[in-house]
Amino acid sequence: MLMAQKTWSSCMVHLFLALGVAAGADGADFKSRCLTFKPESYISNATLNRLEYVTAGTNLAFPDNDASCNRASQVVNVDLCRIALLVPTSQRSGFHYELWLPESWNGRTLATGNGGLDGCIKYEDIAYGATNGFARYDSKRVLQLMFKSFSMGLA
Repeated sequence: MLMAQKTWSSCMVHLFLALGVAAGADGADFKSRCLTFKPESYISNATLNRLEYVTAGTNLAFPDNDASCNRASQVVNVDLCRIALLVPTSQRSGFHYELWLPESWNGRTLATGNGGLDGCIKYEDIAYGATNGFARYDSKRVLQLMFKSFSMGLA
């Protein structure tokens, strides 16, 4: 668990430092900065699952979301940069991390989550924060091999 906490803390620090650079006024437009950003280069062993510029009014679909999450889609109300990473914390576990950075970012950040109760990213909470100018992020733990081994033992 300590390894996961250190990895999570490192992830946050590195991405927020990187975001300061990405959000800078270097003359490039927001969409270009978003699409050329390389968040996985700031976090060891991270795998980039998604990096996309999303325009206001887009209805994002989440086909890979577990059905128990009850989140098949989410309407995005502002232009934003969407970043999703998988960060391993051991050979059997890790976390999915998703950050939405609105083009009209107010420089503030807001975390969301559910205390690990359902293992789902709360896209409606991320969208609400982004609509109000916050860089908003959430994560969910991944224990794929552990769950698979446990469920096989029950059969």
